[in-house]
Formats: sequence, structure tokens, C-alpha cells
Amino acid sequence: MKDLYKLPDDLPIPINDGACDHLLGSRIPSVTLMGTSDTSIDPGSVEGTVVIFFYPMIGRPNSPPMTGWNDIPGARGCTPQSCSFRDNHSRLEKLGVKVFGISSQPLIDQKEASARLKLPFELLNDSQLELTKAMNLPTFEYDSATYNKRITIISEDGVIKKIFYPIFPPDKNASDVIEWVEHNFASIQLVRKGRKQQAGMPKKSKHGSKEKQQSKAQRAFNAFQSYRSDFFADNGVTVGHVTQFLKEGNKLHGHGSGEGSKDSGENPATTEDANVFVGWYRKNFLSD
Repeated sequence: MKDLYKLPDDLPIPINDGACDHLLGSRIPSVTLMGTSDTSIDPGSVEGTVVIFFYPMIGRPNSPPMTGWNDIPGARGCTPQSCSFRDNHSRLEKLGVKVFGISSQPLIDQKEASARLKLPFELLNDSQLELTKAMNLPTFEYDSATYNKRITIISEDGVIKKIFYPIFPPDKNASDVIEWVEHNFASIQLVRKGRKQQAGMPKKSKHGSKEKQQSKAQRAFNAFQSYRSDFFADNGVTVGHVTQFLKEGNKLHGHGSGEGSKDSGENPATTEDANVFVGWYRKNFLSD
């Protein structure tokens, strides 16, 4: 019986070939995949912080040896990686993170692995390579079949914020993910707070008026979005981000930008203000 839990000492180390450089800041395409619990899930539409690890295949202990598999950089190690996410799942849940594994291997094999390894998260099936092709993810060929190269992404409301590629050793991937999430937890919480604010009802003013009055941050958000709608649509920017931007002392230079201004009809920001905000957002939320 093969020991799939232990990684051989002489595995070749994968190199970064740049095949995932295009992913950071992009939105996960809407593709619905079948999961091991027979539930259809569109991972790109899942709100909040999501970790998706794409892996080649989880082997079975009693299956025949796969000649040459260990010689493919990054191919070996799906069982240790999956078990690492399993063993750290409670920590990820406490951080508000959802986990999915995705592979092109047959769904029946994914179900067997999920049951045998007692995985507490869904494995999603991309045997038709729909999501893989839509995201232009790297693959490799073995014995006339196409397999995903190992890559892990972290998304927030469907927008990719972090990429792990290449991954080696794979059994350390979950701890690397947790370290990144904990390091960026304040920023992630800000995004979640902004999302809740946008979904909530407007508050009454201090004077008891029932009219909806937009805050300075909300008006600035609307102005920035009108100038840079492409950037806002692709990167999940919220009012919470603009609030933080203003709290850090960044000034606006449009009409009605003074502290006492309450006229939501005035534009508090200029095109240059929007560009400064975009630069600030890239530095704080899209950089490695």
C-alpha cells in the first residue's frame, strides 16, 4: 500500500513560470461546479473570504503506482495538502474563511477521497476544465489526461486578492494561507464592514430627519466610482475603503468637500482625487 501522507525527500521543486501572473485583482468567472456533497456551487459568487486550492489529483492508497508522477514538479502531494487544510479548518473558520478544493479528476474519485480523508469542506469537480479555461489556469498532461497545476487563491467577494504559485511543499500551504489571512485580517474586516454598511438601511440624521443623507465617504465613493468605474467593478471597492482612505488624512478637492457640507448633490472629489485613491487601494489591497 502506498503512503500518500508522506512526501519523498527527492521531489523536484516547481518553478514560477509566470503562468498565474494575470490573476491578481481579477474576478473569478461565474462557473457552476458539482461538489462532493452533490451540491452545485459557483465559487466566484461566494461572498466573503474564500480559499480555493486547485490540485492535480488525490490518489488512492490501493491504486497501481503512477510511473513518473513524482518526477513532475509539483504533481505529488495532494493528500498532504488536503489534510493540512482539513487539520487547520477550524482556524480558518474562526477567521471567517471558506475553503474549496478544485480538481479535474473524476468526481467519483473526489467523493472517495473526501470520505476517506474526512474532509470538512467541498471538493469541486472541474473535469470539463470549464473554470480552468475561463481563468486560464496552468495545467499539465499525464497519461493522456489533463491535470491542474497546484495553485491556491484567496478571494474577497469573488475578487482575487492573493495567489500562491508555485506551491512547495504542499503540506505547508494551509499554514501559509493562514499567515497571510491573519496578516491582512484588518483589511479583510474593513471590506466585510463596508459590505454590511452597503447592505444596511440608512440611519436617521442627528436632527431626526427621515430623509436619506449620504455621508462624505459615500459621496466620495460615488464620485470615485463615476471617474474609475472599470477599476471599481473589477476590484470590489466598498464605502469602507473610502472611509479608511479619508481617515488616513487624504484630502478631497471637489465642490462640497468641506467637513460641514451635507449637500449630496455636490461632487466632493476630482478626477485626480480618484486616481490618488486608486493608487492607495492598489498599495494596500492588491499588492503582495
